[in-house]
Amino acid sequence: MVCAAGPARTNEEQSGVLPKEASNEGSMPRASTLLGRRASFTDMALVNVPSVVRQSGRQAQLRSHAVQVAEGGGAHAPVHLRSEVITSNFAKFERIGMGSSSVAYRALRLCDNRTVVIKALRRLDVGPVSLAKREFDLLTNFRHPNIIVALDFLESLSCVALVLEDIAGRTLRSVVRSTCAGRLDELCSMRLFVQVAAGLAYLHGRNTVHRDLKPDNCLVSKGGVLKLIDFNVAASTEGGELLTPTGTREFRAPEVLNRPYASPADVWSLGLCLHFMLHGRTPSRDSDDEPTATSAAAASTETYSEDAADGSSDGGGGSPRGRAMTEQPRDAWGGSAWALQRCCLQDWRQRATAQELFAGASGWLAGR
Repeated sequence: MVCAAGPARTNEEQSGVLPKEASNEGSMPRASTLLGRRASFTDMALVNVPSVVRQSGRQAQLRSHAVQVAEGGGAHAPVHLRSEVITSNFAKFERIGMGSSSVAYRALRLCDNRTVVIKALRRLDVGPVSLAKREFDLLTNFRHPNIIVALDFLESLSCVALVLEDIAGRTLRSVVRSTCAGRLDELCSMRLFVQVAAGLAYLHGRNTVHRDLKPDNCLVSKGGVLKLIDFNVAASTEGGELLTPTGTREFRAPEVLNRPYASPADVWSLGLCLHFMLHGRTPSRDSDDEPTATSAAAASTETYSEDAADGSSDGGGGSPRGRAMTEQPRDAWGGSAWALQRCCLQDWRQRATAQELFAGASGWLAGR
């Protein structure tokens, strides 16, 4: 005869951590059991939670609650951020991005319950750490609605962390890629374009060049506010033109590799960002794998033609090639066509300044 075995004791019961449940038919329902177990974790320190409970899939949520209660600040801090200066001031870490040398986390700053972004780097990476410090020093001198705000710079033996405001946004690249057509319409593109131009005009007015302007370095909030980010390679032009080639190859101006350069290099990159918004891609490339000035500037005709095909163009009648471009965007084929022509000129001395682009594009938008 085989005897019926009674209900097996759970790991929690064997460990003595959780109360033993009744084994008869009138045992506690599952929902009530969970509430009872959660209550028993309220005052429990993490060190008292046995390893068998930590490994249980069902108990993961309970352990999370115990950690938050027991540790307070620094709960769930990533291993490389577990230093006194981090764990005592922040909690609720969530990884939101990763770069070549840094990892970005969203976290709660305990002193004011403000959600911030922490850009963390390992202390061993001397080069990137130095750039992060430069970025913080640079951003502390900037106050503009289209430039990210730096709140703090923290250092420990294991890492350094740049604390930035959190606008809960997405990169411009992500915004474009998420549309059904894989591109933005002209009006939306120009609204974002004018914000980038405003941020660049502010930077250039303070003798600073971003040097890595691209869709990935523009954050767009849910309300449509755009902010420039990643200033780790930005540089001052107070001592003259710049010599070191840098920036993302796809959006780099022609003169960056060939001669000293300055703020017009940012304007070229701005034009390619606009092209990316309008077409979901950058212009065609030449044999050296760089965007050609001709193909970039010719995007104005391409823009007009595509918009005319779906009836969304604001331009007048006649062939786009037969209409003369003027300095006033309202008299041009369209705002985007004018802006692309003024940004993507091979001779950097003939390009519009960021301030001129901001004024012209703003005037065009005001007439829509």
